[in-house]
Amino acid sequence: MPFELAVTCPKTIGYLEYEQREPVDDEVLVRTTVSGIKHGTELNTYRGVIPFADRLWDPGLRVFRPLRPGEKAEPFFPHTMGSWAAGVVVAVGPRVRRFRPGDHVHGEWKHRQTVIRAEEALYPVASEADDETMVFSDPARFALAGIHDAEIKLGDHVAIFGLGAIGMLALQMARLSGAEKVFAVDPIPGRLELARMLGADVTIDPTEYDAGLAIKEATGGVDVALEITGAY
Repeated sequence: MPFELAVTCPKTIGYLEYEQREPVDDEVLVRTTVSGIKHGTELNTYRGVIPFADRLWDPGLRVFRPLRPGEKAEPFFPHTMGSWAAGVVVAVGPRVRRFRPGDHVHGEWKHRQTVIRAEEALYPVASEADDETMVFSDPARFALAGIHDAEIKLGDHVAIFGLGAIGMLALQMARLSGAEKVFAVDPIPGRLELARMLGADVTIDPTEYDAGLAIKEATGGVDVALEITGAY
């Protein structure tokens, strides 16, 4: 039987077996070739320090809120992980038109060996790309949303706080959007070095300098600041 990755309890990884049925209607059966790990959310899940494990998602407020009297949260563990993956189409339902067995696709699913997804939930892997590259379309969409919301204009000065995958992508997108000067802030030296390679004009380690003061002294302030540290 195929299996999927799960955190069975804090700091314990396990494999959960599942039965894989055949696709019907507009469904596509995919064999996973690669899945992306989110080092922030998923490491916190593994450590058992995820901040919303004992909270409820409120769709009206669009936040995880504390439990109210009489409410109960579903047990958090075992908890399957994963968010974006890529793979090869194994079989398709009779209503599928865009994909056929052998095609490479990517989309949202867990760390598991196989998955069934609706045709509309999958995206083709471009001929000039590969499965591993397309996994980065997940952080890229969040970076792009931030860039669009920020409405960066030609000549703007931009500060990016947090240089994980999303921050690095946002840095490059800020440049492509016309930013004249980009400040990159992160406490990890290797990230600062990579940020300079990707086009950051000034890199700042906030454990050594007051980042806000350093930016003010350098340019008087910025037009746009993007907070992408992922700190809860």
